[in-house]
Amino acid sequence: MKTAARWSHSPFWQRTGKRIGRAGRHLSNRAMGRILPLPQNRRIEDLPPVHSVLLVRPNIRIGNTILATPFVPALRAMFPGARLFVLGTETSELLLRNLPVDGVYVVSRSFILRPWRMLALLRRLRAEKFDVAVEAGMGSFSGSLYGWLSGARYRIGVEGPASRLLNVRVPRPQVAHVRDRIPSFVRSLGAECDDTLIYRVAPEEADAATRLLRDATRADQALESGFLAVFVGGHLDKRVPNEQWVDIVARLDADGVRFVLLAGPEEHGLRKLLAVSPRLERHLLPPQSLRVVAAVLDRAALVVTTDSGPMHLAVALGRPTIALLERERSMRFRPRGPDDRALMKPGTDEVIDAVRRHPAWSSIAG
Repeated sequence: MKTAARWSHSPFWQRTGKRIGRAGRHLSNRAMGRILPLPQNRRIEDLPPVHSVLLVRPNIRIGNTILATPFVPALRAMFPGARLFVLGTETSELLLRNLPVDGVYVVSRSFILRPWRMLALLRRLRAEKFDVAVEAGMGSFSGSLYGWLSGARYRIGVEGPASRLLNVRVPRPQVAHVRDRIPSFVRSLGAECDDTLIYRVAPEEADAATRLLRDATRADQALESGFLAVFVGGHLDKRVPNEQWVDIVARLDADGVRFVLLAGPEEHGLRKLLAVSPRLERHLLPPQSLRVVAAVLDRAALVVTTDSGPMHLAVALGRPTIALLERERSMRFRPRGPDDRALMKPGTDEVIDAVRRHPAWSSIAG
């Protein structure tokens, strides 16, 4: 099982999965185009009273789920009194816990090998008789398809390749930053929405983070006084090279910074490099659940991370963040708060300088 898990996190299989997914969506879209007519486009103001809403975002990436959270208060305001459900993944179920939704329906990768579970899910969705399904991916073919399969009477989304699956369509938002897409989309429906990402830490998770940090505290590093959280994971070409991470960690340690390292499930190579130096390895926290990782981030005075799920979690938690970006496209996802910083392909000196110059420096310096 461990070997299979490592394969699933390997860059080769991740890239292969992306290619297969793109090809499947392309073929499915062409087939839909030949079979389904383009439905009449309805206006949102012409909809009858709405009693149940399905927000559709069946994506396994942490960041994509967090980026969709502004929809929750927006849909609550648009359809007051309606029950609000989410169609997502196992990751969505974790991330949306403690948010004001009435439930989460889960799409699983295991459906490929167990298609009867997919059929059971669709039966449950259709039994709910949703009035409205909202495609939250801003043009996702899979999201539009699931909305259509749910049997929702009105399916809301943006114009594009999946238009035949939608009957309430608005223009695709043209924005420079990804966080502006949902507010722009909601405004086109005649409602208001801000770009605030939402995540809520439960009291028991905060307690678990407190215990974890207390156990990690040493005589030379009083973490309760404030600390830097460094996430050293990343997806494919968003990753910082392991050797540079070791240099960054060594510099932080030499400067007496109070910090902890959080590593993703793909970081076996980095763990081995850090193990060479017990002084550096001691900063690495043991593997934790996603929600405990979020609770640790919530306690940090400053977060340093790649363009990753934890970057979006830090933003949702309101933590000042220094993002280390490895590709230009990541600038569209960068944190942009007053105390956030985005560094494009930075060298180690630039990273350390950004940490030293940050307003949180006095809280994390030894």
